[in-house]
Amino acid sequence: MEPQYIQHLQYKFQWSNETIEVIAWKSLALAIKLINRNVLLTKVCNDLLPTSATLQKMKYQNHNTCILCHQCETRDHILQCQAPSRTKWRRQYIGALQRKLDFLETDFVLGKTICTTIAEWLETGKVDVCKYPIKYANAIISQESIGWRHLFGGKLSQEWLTLQSESKHK
Repeated sequence: MEPQYIQHLQYKFQWSNETIEVIAWKSLALAIKLINRNVLLTKVCNDLLPTSATLQKMKYQNHNTCILCHQCETRDHILQCQAPSRTKWRRQYIGALQRKLDFLETDFVLGKTICTTIAEWLETGKVDVCKYPIKYANAIISQESIGWRHLFGGKLSQEWLTLQSESKHK
């Protein structure tokens, strides 16, 4: 990744140098090459989605509310909205993620931990590291320092990749 871009993200999201170093930039770069929708990719990766809160701030509309539940619509809200259609999307997403992890022959407990932590954040806005096996604590804590919502913009902790690699060598 370009140093100026990383510096911009570090400033924008107030990430420490340690947080920048734990992000799996190579994985993000590989994912970017697979997606052929540059505008959408730019908006997702750079936190530029046209949420109602953003559109109101830019004076493109006069409200900041979600059309599904009438709460303030931010990027987090889009992912965590309790409207039935968004709950259905979350379930489908977690199911697809579990199938992908199974395809990649991810250790069962690791795959369950990844899916459950993401589901917990989507449902509650936080992840309680104490609920999970201690061997996954560093991955959970480092993902927390990046931000769980940034997972959806391709910012994955390298700790998850290390755990995946270790499970393959058993």
